[in-house]
Amino acid sequence: MDGWCVGSSPHRWLWRNPRTGPCLEVGEVVAAHCATTLTAAIAQEGAEAALQTREVIGQAKGLLMERHQLTADRAFERLSTASPDRKVTLRQIAEIVTSPGNLPA
Repeated sequence: MDGWCVGSSPHRWLWRNPRTGPCLEVGEVVAAHCATTLTAAIAQEGAEAALQTREVIGQAKGLLMERHQLTADRAFERLSTASPDRKVTLRQIAEIVTSPGNLPA
């Protein structure tokens, strides 16, 4: 079992890193892998949320462009200025605009 050594009890396995030498308990190795996996999952959630936010803002921008004959930049400017004025996020403003019946003709 190259790289493995047994600790003081039969249930305590240690792993020896061939480069650094010291033995680590398997639990420490598993914890490190779990932390890495959790970090990746959180990053993935953040990326998905960012994509959803971008999508709803794009939809709101398109609605404003169509209804009020605005350019893309002007529609985004309207959404952006409405956000701090009402103390809500840009995404929340976009969700309000894209909700059925919330945008006057």
